[in-house]
Amino acid sequence: MRIKELRPQQWVIMLSVLLILGGVVLIFQPWWFGGYQLGFVILLVGAVIQVILGNLGPEANWRQALNMALLGGGIFAAILIIAIIMAPRLIALL
Repeated sequence: MRIKELRPQQWVIMLSVLLILGGVVLIFQPWWFGGYQLGFVILLVGAVIQVILGNLGPEANWRQALNMALLGGGIFAAILIIAIIMAPRLIALL
């Protein structure tokens, strides 16, 4: 299979799996604490990409993939902002 023939779904799967594996390798290496921190961020990015674009169909084209990424990223950002705003209020209830 040639690289130019890969569909967006295949790119998303390869990218997210490589990021997740790279993050896990960096988290489990025992020599450099910065690698642990970097590995966590890389693992998180790979997981978010997989969650947002993991349901991309095999027939999807690049425009549909971009639309799904923008919509999913917007929803993810909105939930994150709401959680950040609500956290102090919820803690105050305790």
